[in-house]
Amino acid sequence: MITISSIRYTIVILLLAFPYLPAQSQEEPRKDSTDILLIWEYGFKGYEYILYNINLDSAEYFLKKAIDLAYTTSDYEIDDRVANNYISLASFYRRIHDNDAALNCYNNAEQILKKHSPNHKAFGRLYHNKGNIYKEKGDYYRTKEYYEYSIDFLINNGYQSDPDFTFVYSNYIKLLLELELYELAEEKMSLIDIPSINDDPFLEHRLHITNGTSYSQLDNYQQALYHFSEAQRIIDEQEDISEYINQMMIFYYAYIDFYILYGRYQQGLKECDNAILYIESLDPSSTKGKITFHSDIIYRSASIHQRLGDLEKALKIVNIGIENLQGFLQSLSFGDNSIAERNEYTTTLPDLYVLKSKILLEQYRQSNLFENLTASYESYKRAIETVNYMKLAMGDENSKLFATSQVLEIYFEAVYVAKLLYEQTGNTEYLNQSFKFAETSKSFALYSEIKEIEAMQFSDLPVDIREKENRIVGEIQAYEEFLYKQQISEDPDNGQIESLKEKLFHLKDDYNDLKQEIEQNNAKYYELKYNPKFVTLEDIQDQLPYRDALIEYVLSDTLLITYVIDRKGINVFSQTVEPEFANECLEYYLILQNQNFSGGVHDSYKKFVELGQKFYKILVEPCLEYTDRKNLTIVPDGAITYIPFESLVMEATDTEYINYMTLPYIIKEYSIGYSHSSTLMFSKRLKSKSPQNKVLAFAPMYNNPVYELDSILMRQVIGDGKYMVPLVGTLKEVQSIDETVPSDVFINERATEANFKKYASDYNVLHLAMHTIMRDDDPLYSLLAFSNVELGDTIEDNKLYAYEIYNLKLNAEMAVLSSCNSGFGKMQKGEGMMSLARGFIYAGCPSIVMTLWQVADKSSSELMTSFYKYLKKGKSKQEAMRLAKIDYLELADDLTSNPYFWSGFVVLGDSSPIYSKSGFAYWMIVITVFIGFMLYMQFRRSRAKQHADQ
Repeated sequence: MITISSIRYTIVILLLAFPYLPAQSQEEPRKDSTDILLIWEYGFKGYEYILYNINLDSAEYFLKKAIDLAYTTSDYEIDDRVANNYISLASFYRRIHDNDAALNCYNNAEQILKKHSPNHKAFGRLYHNKGNIYKEKGDYYRTKEYYEYSIDFLINNGYQSDPDFTFVYSNYIKLLLELELYELAEEKMSLIDIPSINDDPFLEHRLHITNGTSYSQLDNYQQALYHFSEAQRIIDEQEDISEYINQMMIFYYAYIDFYILYGRYQQGLKECDNAILYIESLDPSSTKGKITFHSDIIYRSASIHQRLGDLEKALKIVNIGIENLQGFLQSLSFGDNSIAERNEYTTTLPDLYVLKSKILLEQYRQSNLFENLTASYESYKRAIETVNYMKLAMGDENSKLFATSQVLEIYFEAVYVAKLLYEQTGNTEYLNQSFKFAETSKSFALYSEIKEIEAMQFSDLPVDIREKENRIVGEIQAYEEFLYKQQISEDPDNGQIESLKEKLFHLKDDYNDLKQEIEQNNAKYYELKYNPKFVTLEDIQDQLPYRDALIEYVLSDTLLITYVIDRKGINVFSQTVEPEFANECLEYYLILQNQNFSGGVHDSYKKFVELGQKFYKILVEPCLEYTDRKNLTIVPDGAITYIPFESLVMEATDTEYINYMTLPYIIKEYSIGYSHSSTLMFSKRLKSKSPQNKVLAFAPMYNNPVYELDSILMRQVIGDGKYMVPLVGTLKEVQSIDETVPSDVFINERATEANFKKYASDYNVLHLAMHTIMRDDDPLYSLLAFSNVELGDTIEDNKLYAYEIYNLKLNAEMAVLSSCNSGFGKMQKGEGMMSLARGFIYAGCPSIVMTLWQVADKSSSELMTSFYKYLKKGKSKQEAMRLAKIDYLELADDLTSNPYFWSGFVVLGDSSPIYSKSGFAYWMIVITVFIGFMLYMQFRRSRAKQHADQ
C-alpha cells in the first residue's frame, strides 16, 4: 500500500558513511598557521559528530567555525575542504529538517567545487543529496533528475567503484519503484553486481536491502526474503555498527514494509519491536534523530494493528506518534509556530494524521459514535492541509500530478466524512468543507502552477531577479526543443544529446536555486504561492448568472457524490454506481471517437443510445430535482471527464433503426459548459495588459505535393507532419469570422508561429484553425502546426509545442482551438486531460473552445461560423455553442447528424458573453417598452374619461 510517505517522505539518507574527503590539491598547512590547523580540526570534529549521530549542536558549532575561519584567514585559499564542510553542515540541517538551509550549503559547496575542482567526486554526493531533499519534499520527478545526473557524473568521471555510486544507484532504483516505473527499475536492478563488493559488508548490506525492496514490489516474495535475510546476516556478523545508524533504520523500514505488503503482520510487528529496541540503544544525545526514527516505526506498527482490527491499540499508538512529533517540531522551531508548521511537511506527521482518520472512521462505522466521526473529520482536515502545502512546495509538475494520483482516496474519504456530518447536523460548515476537499482534489497541479506564475509576475520582484528568471526560462525552453529535435532526428548525435542534457540539468538546477532564493526573500511571492484561494459554495452562488447552474461530481469506485448549485440553493447528494461505471464512461467516449461508418454501425448506434440514456439518468436527471436552470456547467471527476454531455439521450428511444437526426439529445434543451474545477472557473486571472477587443485568427497554408481535397479531411496529422494536406474549410472559417466580428486574420503563408507569438498577447480572442500533431507518449510535445511554407525564419519552426504554450503570457478572454484533439490527452488521475487546451489555460486564457477528438474540416467550419454569429448577438459562449449545434443538426443528413461530427466541440471555463447585445436590439427593446407604456397610459386616460362621462 502506498502512503503519503511514499509521496513525500522516504527513508532518511543522511551522510551514508561518506568519507571526510581531503582536498584534491590541498597543500600541507604551514606550521605557523594555527588557524589553518583549526580549520582542519574543526571540520573533522563536526563531521565526526554527525557521522555518529551524536551531539548535533556541537557538530553545527564546529562546522560553522571551520567555515568562518576559512573565510577570515588571509593565507588560506577557499578550496575543496571548505566545500566538504558545507556538505557536512548541510547534513546537519537535514537532520533537523531545515531543508532550505541545507540547500544553501549545497549551493555554496557547488560554487566552490566548480571553481577549484570541476570533476571532484563530491559533486556526485552533492547532487545525490540535493535529490534526497527534494524527495523528502515529495518532488519525485525533480529527485529523479538529480539522481540520474549524479549517476552519469560518477560514471563519466570514473567513480563507479566509489561507495557514493552504490548509494545513489540504490536510491535511484527505489525511486523508480515508488514512481511505479517497474520495468525500468527491474532493468536497472539487473545491473547490480553484489559479489563484486563482497569485501565491503556495508555496501553489500545496502544492495541486499535494495534488491529486497525491489523484489517485494515486483511480487517476488522468495527473492525479496532471501535478500532481506542476507542483509540481516551481514549486520549480525559486524562487531561495531555505530557508524551505520541510518543504514540500520533503512533496513528496518524496508523489512517491515515488506512484511506489511505480504500480510505477514506478526513478523512485521516483531521487526517493529526490534527496531524500537535498536533506537532505544542509541546514544541519548542523539535525541533529535531518535524521535524521527521512532515516529516512522510507530506509524508502521499502528498500521499493522489497524489491519489486524485492533483499532483501539492502533489509535493509541498513532496518538503517541503525533504527540511526540508535534513536540519535536515545536522544539526545533524555538516556539515559532510558522516554522514548526513548515517543518511538519518533511516528517511522518501527515501519514499519522491520515492513518488516525481512517482508524476513527472505521470505529464510527462499527460503533456509530458521533465523536468518532467528528474526530476523523478533524484529522482528515489537518492531513489534507499538510498534503496541499507539500504539493505547493513541489517545483516539478509531474511530481504534483503523481502526488495527487496517490492520495485521491484520502480526498474522497474526507469529502464523504464531511458530507456525513452535514447530513447529521445540518451545519453548513461541514458542507462547505466537503466542497473544499472536493475542489482541492481537482486540477490542483494546474491551479498551483498558475498561482506560482502569477506570484512570479505580480509580487514586485526586483528587476534583476525578474530578468534572470525570464532568461533562465527562455534558455530552458530553447535547449529542451534542441534536445527533442536531436532525439527524434533520423541520425541523432549522441555527443550533442549528452551535451544538451548537461546544459539543461544545470539550467534547471539554477532555476531551482533562484526560486528558493525568491521564496526566502520575498514575502509577497510566498503569500501568493502558498495561500491559494479556493472558491466556496457561497462564492459560486453569488457569481453564477441567474439562468445558470453548476454541477460538480466526486467519483470513487462505487459512490458518486454530486453538488448542485444555482442562485436559489446549494444541494449535495450521493448515489451508488456499479464497479464498471468508469469503464463504461471510456467506452462511450470511444464509440464517439472511433466511429466506423462502414461496419458494425447498428451495434454502435444501439450501444451509444443505451449508454447515453444511462448516463443522463445517473448524471443529469437527479440534478434536475434541485435546479430548473437551463445552462449547466459541468465539473467532472475521474472517468466522467470522458463524457461529452451534449450527446446524452434524455428519453428511451427505439433503436431498431439508426436515426441520429431525431434522437432527444440534451443539447436541444440545455446548454452545456465545462470546467476542470470550480476554483479555476471563478478565479480572476491577473493580466499584464488590456488586450484589443478583437479576434486574432490563423488559418495556415500547407504545401503538400501529394494531396487531394476531401470533404471530410481531418485537422489532425498522424506522424511527423511532413505531408499535411491543405484545409479548405479553415480559410472559409476565418474569413467568415472576419465578416462577423472585428478581427485580424493571418492566412496562408502569413499564418506563422512567429506572428502568433508576436501578436497573441494583444488580442481578446484567439482563433487557431489548423492541423495538430498529437504525441500521446509525450503530451508536452504535441503541437499546433502553423504554415509549413519556407519563409527563411531561423528562429521559429512553425510548430507550436505544448510546452511552449505554457511559457506564453496571454491576455485573451477566450482561445478557440479549432483543431483535432485540442481538449483531449492523457487522462491524469485528479487532474483531468493533459491536453493542448490545458496549456492555454495556464498561459492566461480563462475560457477555451476545444475538441475532444479528430474533427472534420467541413463540419468544423460550419459550427465555428454559427458560433461567432451567436457570440455577436451577445449570447454566452456555451449558449452560442448550443445554438450553433442546433443549426448544424437542422441542416445535417443521416450521416453528418452523427454526434461524431458535432458533439466534439465543447466550451471549457468561463462562459460569459464576449460581446454585449447589439445596439439595434437594445434600442428595439427600449422603443417597444416605450410604446407599450404610452399605449397603457392612453388606455388609462380613455377609461378615466369614460368614468367621468358616466
